[in-house]
Formats: sequence, structure tokens, C-alpha cells
Amino acid sequence: MPLDPRLDDANYLVYTLAPLEQLPPADPQRRVKPSEYPITQDSGEETTTVRLHVETGGADNRLELKSAFTVSDPLPVDATFKAENPYRVRRARRRNTFRRINSQRR
Repeated sequence: MPLDPRLDDANYLVYTLAPLEQLPPADPQRRVKPSEYPITQDSGEETTTVRLHVETGGADNRLELKSAFTVSDPLPVDATFKAENPYRVRRARRRNTFRRINSQRR
């Protein structure tokens, strides 16, 4: 029998969740800091936006994280979050293993 009488049995599900596990604190020496994090205000749209940009990895394997969090100044409950994270992998080029064989005509 459902707890809420407005719901019938077909629409009522019970989920049992495992207890949350607390993660250890992050190591501040290994933490990646954003390369840019500007805060901008748009007076025409009446919004405030925070942008974060983080790049990790080297030239061959790079993960780039970009996010923007925009909040309406007059109505803070009206907020949007946009994020993208392209991951680039460069593979080493194969060397040409074919040998040119010079044939001489006699």
C-alpha cells in the first residue's frame, strides 16, 4: 500500500539507497586549478556569470573542462549551467617502414 493515497500501486516505487560513503579530502598539491575564472555581469540581461576553464594533460592527451554558471540577478532561482569537456588524444604517427628499392636497368 502506497504512503500517499493519491498514487496507485503502478506509479509508486520504493528505492533503498546505500549509505553515502565520505571521500577523503583532496590533496591540495595534486588539485588542478582553473586557468581562468572570470565573473561577469550583464546589465542588459540582468545576469551574473561565472566561467571556469581547466586544462590537464600534455600535448598528446589533453582534457579541457569549460563551464559557465549564469544566475538571473532579479530572480536567482532562474539559473543555467553549461559545461563541455573535449578530450583530445594524439597518436604517434607511424614511420614509413617501406624501403625504396632502386632497381638498376642493365
